[in-house]
Parts: sequence; structure tokens; C-alpha cells
Amino acid sequence: MITKISKKFFILTLLLSIMLLTSCAKSLWLGNKLSDKATKQQQEQVKQEVMQLLEKEYNQPFKLLNYKYEYKKHYDLGGNCHYCDVVKYGTYYFKIQALDNPIIVMNFRIDDINKSSTNELLEDFKNKKLSTEYCVTLSKIYMYQKQKTVDQSNLERAKKYCNNRDQNGYKDWENLSLST
Repeated sequence: MITKISKKFFILTLLLSIMLLTSCAKSLWLGNKLSDKATKQQQEQVKQEVMQLLEKEYNQPFKLLNYKYEYKKHYDLGGNCHYCDVVKYGTYYFKIQALDNPIIVMNFRIDDINKSSTNELLEDFKNKKLSTEYCVTLSKIYMYQKQKTVDQSNLERAKKYCNNRDQNGYKDWENLSLST
């Protein structure tokens, strides 16, 4: 004998559970879109403009070794229910070599999260990554202990270049590698 109140409570609980589960399943299956998928034209524009920005910023030529764009689901592990925190956005992957100093091979990505336009995406790259990518790559040579395997004259040139830009974060890694 189920009373009317407990029957209503059961139905309400069941409906609420179904709503929560379908919401989570929808999010897991589709993902919450944070940006639209870039068109081929937009992808090409980002690729060309990133190369131009690098050449202008560092006053030297660069060679694009690898480029890829992916639009996919990402799992946001920062949430309480990480299975429900699924988001979709595009990511541009770059591997670019400095022609004047071939030991500098920059590997970076640009995430298209909440960018309303290609121009906004490129502006964000200019403001947050552009000025430091070259010298971050020099730091990685020391970080991964490759300093003995690269051409030493190119290594010295890169150090001098980064010192002139007042970006000497690589020195911490250099000192650490000397102490080991």
C-alpha cells in the first residue's frame, strides 16, 4: 500500500533522476560547444597569420614543419562530475622552426575557447604567447637536457637573442642542468 504522497514523491524523484541522467548523457555525447568548428578558410587564415606574426615579432624567417586543426570534445576535469563536464572547441597545433637558428623548434597550440572570431583568436595569441614562444623553446632545450646534443654556436646565439629581449627564464634551467 503506497500512499498518495509517497507515490507522488516516488514519481517526482524518478522524473528528476531521469532528467539529470539524460542531461549528463547529452552533455557526454554531444559536449557543450564553446566555439564553432573553423572553416577551411579560417584555418588557413590562422596558419598564415601566425607565421606572419612570428616573422614580424622576431625579425627572422620561420618554416612551418607541422600544422593541424582539431575540433573535438575535451573533458573538463575541474568539475565535480567530470563525466558531465564535456566541452567542444577547436585546437590549432603548430610546429615551427626558426630558419636563422634551427635548434629553435617551437611546439605550441592555440585553443579556440570562447573566441567569437578568428581575429579575436589571433589577438589573444598576440597578447599571451607571441612574445615568449621563442625563448620558451630555448628553456625547453635545457629542461629536457638537450643542450649537449645541439650545435653550441646556435645555442649561444639563441641565449644572446633571448638576453637581448630580456627573456632569461632559460637561465634557471641552465643552472639546474649545470648542477646535475
